Amino acid sequence: MLSAHSATSSRHWPGFLVAAVFFAANAPTLPWLDFSNGSENLNVATALEIRRTGNWLVPTLQGEERINKPPLTAWITASLISRSTFDSLSSRDPAVRAAAYRAIAWQIRWPALLCSCLAVVAVYQLARIIGGGRLAIVSTLVFATTFAFTRFGRSATTDVQLTLWVLVANVFLASALIKGNRWTGFVGAGMAIALAFMSKGPVALAQTVAPATALVAFHRRVRGTVTGERPSPGPWLIGLVLALLMASPWFLHVMVHYDVWGRWHRDLITGPGTLPDSRWYAYHEYISFLPMLIPWTAYFVAGLIVAIVLTWTAIRAAAKLEARNPRPDLCPIAYVLFLTAVPILIMTWFPERKERYLLPMIGPAAILIAYAILTRDIPDRFCTLLGGIQWCLAAGLGVLFPLVGVTRLLPVMTRADGSTWFTWALAIPVAGFSLLVLLVGLRLYRRHPMSLVVTTVLLMLVMQTMSTHAYRHSDVAQSRPLANAIWARFPEALMYSYRPGQPGRRAPEELSIYLNRAVRPINDLAAVREADVTQVVMVYQRAGQPMPVVPGTWVDFGTLARDRDVWHAFAVPPTPSGNQAKP
Repeated sequence: MLSAHSATSSRHWPGFLVAAVFFAANAPTLPWLDFSNGSENLNVATALEIRRTGNWLVPTLQGEERINKPPLTAWITASLISRSTFDSLSSRDPAVRAAAYRAIAWQIRWPALLCSCLAVVAVYQLARIIGGGRLAIVSTLVFATTFAFTRFGRSATTDVQLTLWVLVANVFLASALIKGNRWTGFVGAGMAIALAFMSKGPVALAQTVAPATALVAFHRRVRGTVTGERPSPGPWLIGLVLALLMASPWFLHVMVHYDVWGRWHRDLITGPGTLPDSRWYAYHEYISFLPMLIPWTAYFVAGLIVAIVLTWTAIRAAAKLEARNPRPDLCPIAYVLFLTAVPILIMTWFPERKERYLLPMIGPAAILIAYAILTRDIPDRFCTLLGGIQWCLAAGLGVLFPLVGVTRLLPVMTRADGSTWFTWALAIPVAGFSLLVLLVGLRLYRRHPMSLVVTTVLLMLVMQTMSTHAYRHSDVAQSRPLANAIWARFPEALMYSYRPGQPGRRAPEELSIYLNRAVRPINDLAAVREADVTQVVMVYQRAGQPMPVVPGTWVDFGTLARDRDVWHAFAVPPTPSGNQAKP
């Protein structure tokens, strides 16, 4: 069984080396994709509006104060956009605008990828504390090749920032609680928790403080009450004070100057208002945690079971020895179990659940996976079964994936023009290379079991590059053609959006990104008054519902499909009058 006292090297460079490799492998692909990710679009649209308006302290989104989420990610994103790139976003030349959007994709995504790779380093450090260097190296390789990391780790979102600071905080907390480095641990954790709180709010506490509290309770149950002098509360009090000093000023400012309690209550307790049921058992979004761990899901299940058994065994042993000394040693893997399970259990009780919210828990889950790969606590027959499942998944990723991409078996694997993701000229060499890697790995597996990990990592890197290259040709940024049409016909247009019966609901954020202007939501079409420039109103039509009635002078010149629903773009001709009222 691995433990925190395993013989380990004190070297830290392997974690940075793995992070550097994955940064180098992903960096060239960052400008490939348009802005089509919903959570990234929210952040990018907010950052662009910060640059247009200069409202840094309280950013706005489509003209409305964005105070339901802390602004740290938007601040970082806005500060990364160069002035020349920002100015080129409003060029009348389509080629200049296209080049500017490629440039801005790089400028805001490489720091996001850097944060993800620093999260890899944090996973390495956390795993070293739990079980030593070998566990740490395998954990970083697993973490960086999960489906969740490859999907979300390259996007400029609040969840990437949250993941980094949560993992850093948990490294410091593990150092304090397991290694006994109280001053460094609690002070560092306080600052990291503050940054996590400024990234996404109170959820940071569920992902850091709550698991640490569970570990303390577990430690007391296993080790019993310690007699004699108690540890000084100074370190954690200093950490708490630093966290409050760093995280509270912005929240106090918006509480004083804005009516935020209704918004915060809706986001935290009641949800956004479109969820059919907020009871904890009514949704299954967090079951997606298992597919987010592909291709390591089988080993995660095994690691989870082993961690639960070891934790329960420690509790049972403590109960049997409660009248004797010494108490059993603390089981460090219990902390990883708490880091994975406790936040998910807490988050399940809140109404709004999205799979990207699970990203901070992928790090400790990767440690459980690595533990299952390396531990001897699993019977041989189950190890054989797990190895077989893993080799089959590796073969599917490396060999079957490119071959399926040249067929039409999966409609999702088609480009915007209807062609398949890959050509035979590309798929055959890639599948052949993957098969060669697979056969070499299998040949080495009996004498070198770690070849299974290395083979899976190599094939995941190939699969990720192939899928990103193909996805760039898919029709993902659906607002871009409409935005180009507006630039061509109405370059100075004021933009509004209207959703009948849903006041305040906005048009897709990517439209404002590709127009580099706000698309302000209105609650009534009568709010569109006379103006001396053309105005464009996006009117929402739900599938199966009649089109809302608009004035006869408005011209329908384009549409934007969203699933089965449609946004209609209406041009409102200018009416110079010298004194117009704006909505």
